[in-house]
This record gives sequence, C-alpha cells and structure tokens, in this order.
Amino acid sequence: MPPPDSSDESSDFWEESEDSASGDDSLLGDDGGLFLRPGERPIEGQDWVLVKRIGSPSGFGEVWLARDEALHVDGVFKFCRDPNKRGHITSLHNEVDKLRAINHDGIVRLTAANLRAKPPFLQYDYVPHSYDLSQVLQDYKSRY
Repeated sequence: MPPPDSSDESSDFWEESEDSASGDDSLLGDDGGLFLRPGERPIEGQDWVLVKRIGSPSGFGEVWLARDEALHVDGVFKFCRDPNKRGHITSLHNEVDKLRAINHDGIVRLTAANLRAKPPFLQYDYVPHSYDLSQVLQDYKSRY
C-alpha cells in the first residue's frame, strides 16, 4: 500500500498497533535478529521472495533485496528488527513522512509501507548499481 497523503483520514495506520506494545517478540531470533533468510516470503499474501540481505544488519533493522515472482520485478524492503522497542515504529513513521515530501532523482523512491505487518516494513524501488551511502562515507573518511 502506498503511503497516504497528508489528507488521508486513516492516520491510525501510522500509529503503533496494540500488537507492537504487547511484548510479543516472536519475530526475533535468539540473537535479536529476524528469522529472515533468502528464499522466504516475509509478507503474508504477497509474492515477494527474499533474495539477499543488503548491507549489514543494524540494531534497528535489516534491508533485503526481494523479487516479486508474479510480476518479475525487484524491490528493497527495510524490516524493523524489534517493533516492540520504543521508538522503532515512530522512526519508520518519520522516515515515511520525510520521504513523502521528497521527489528527487538522487533519492530512492518509497513505494509502500506497512507498519502493522509482522514484521513492519518499508518498501523501496530497487536501484541496481547504486551506492551505499554509509560505504561512501566510510571510504571518504579512510582517505582523508
């Protein structure tokens, strides 16, 4: 589902659901990571299959390249590692709000968001041969 515009009446979509406050950490692995693996279908009722994790997992979440097997297109998903942790859903909501306000060729497009899914996620266009900003910054710091 694409993010609603600011006039959308369904603002409760962006609020933390009761499930996120329930303490149910069934999404978390023994090491605090998600049980996501290549080949899995993390979004119930959709044809997206995880291909590979992109970058390193963070305390906040994991980013995955996925393939829609029905449409034969790629997308990138940012999954929230621990939706029960205070501020994680709010952080995703803030990211959605900021990206909705930006329309620039140099910034990847947010195509969908579901903050009530298990796990909550943001979906982006996949840009092949793009740069990982954190790697660019790390390379710059190591040279100068």
